[in-house]
Amino acid sequence: MKKESGITIVALVVTIVVMLILVGVSVTVSINGGLFNTTKESTYKTEVSQVKEALEEEIVQRKARRESVDNITIADLDIPDKIKEKYKDKLIIIGKDIYYDPANIEKDNEEAWLEDMDISTNTKFFTYNSNGDTITGLSESGYAAIENGVTKFVMPTKYVSKDANGNRKVTTITTIGENAFNATVEEKKACAKIKSVIFPTTLTTLKTNAFDGCNGLEKIDLSNTQIEAIGNYSFRNCSNLAEVKAPNILKSIGAASFENCKNLLKIDLSKTQVTYIGQYAFSYCKNLKEAILPENLTGLDSFAFWHCEKMEKVNLGRITSVRPYCFQYCTSLKNIEIPDSVTYIAERSFQCCSSLEKLIIPSSVTSIDFEAFMFDPAIQEIRIPSSVTTMSSNVFSQSAKGGKMYVPFTKEEGKPSGWSSEWNKSGATIIYADETT
Repeated sequence: MKKESGITIVALVVTIVVMLILVGVSVTVSINGGLFNTTKESTYKTEVSQVKEALEEEIVQRKARRESVDNITIADLDIPDKIKEKYKDKLIIIGKDIYYDPANIEKDNEEAWLEDMDISTNTKFFTYNSNGDTITGLSESGYAAIENGVTKFVMPTKYVSKDANGNRKVTTITTIGENAFNATVEEKKACAKIKSVIFPTTLTTLKTNAFDGCNGLEKIDLSNTQIEAIGNYSFRNCSNLAEVKAPNILKSIGAASFENCKNLLKIDLSKTQVTYIGQYAFSYCKNLKEAILPENLTGLDSFAFWHCEKMEKVNLGRITSVRPYCFQYCTSLKNIEIPDSVTYIAERSFQCCSSLEKLIIPSSVTSIDFEAFMFDPAIQEIRIPSSVTTMSSNVFSQSAKGGKMYVPFTKEEGKPSGWSSEWNKSGATIIYADETT
């Protein structure tokens, strides 16, 4: 009886399969499992087609609303949530086109199916070093994309290649190489048209001149990366850069890394671990109004905020010295609180800060070098502690006109021996120690 039942089921299966074939339906039959599925390829391509169609509709709607189409993601599309979840890491939308991330493609046949649908890998836009862990620049496809109007690039987290035996090899991308997108280099000048870059979350190293001269860049978001140090000149001359988000684990900012970023309005490093900011790091950021520096900052190098003419607010963390020319020509800076960790104020560090109104020098300071506060006419009050044993020439020359300067000695005692005979030359009224009420 059981045998006849088995024969009957098999006959039924065969009959159904024949009927489906006759009406043109492609099926996969598993007699042992008793399952009937449309082919995986057919399902896959149908779902991807839904993504493509939804993208086209989203672009039409955004254009009708006069909105940008440069920041569309899978999550924005009108497709079932299960499709969004399935393809959110596999498919990447760049402008009006869809690409796939080979690191998130499980099998080679998926790549073939996507290529059949004219969807290619996003890794094709870049060149890599021999190890595959470093992006060294744009490829021919990348430059062609720019010529076709692409301004946004999504960097892959992994590079997929074949090993010597032809097996699939996946390498994590950790580095953007020296001069990788340096638009000041003749053969890379098209990089100046890049407006947006999505950095890989696996990124740990950003080397020298990586994006120098990329004046199309409007925003830099490194907050999800693993970068601890921003290399020298990394974003120098990015004149349209208006916003920078740093990762919390960031520890240092290299020399001239944001020099001449004229559109940068604010830099907030308060949640980072930055202890050192290099020379010229933010010099000539002429529209920078506020710099919020971390409390653990100990090193702020020469010329760091040189010619930041609109800067109104800055804190100095726990730096030990104010380096030469650090705030020279910060003509909008009204108040500066020098922390009690500072022992030395270098030459011309606050020269030509023409809006500076009040200056309190902490008792930790022992030495002030020449012309440190020269040409600061708006200062109304200067207080110098007795800890200052060395004072060079012209420290307050042409400053504090009509203001008051409180000095740590009496008129009878006279200045300390370590003070230059030309230390003052200000326009301030001297208030001696025995005259203070």
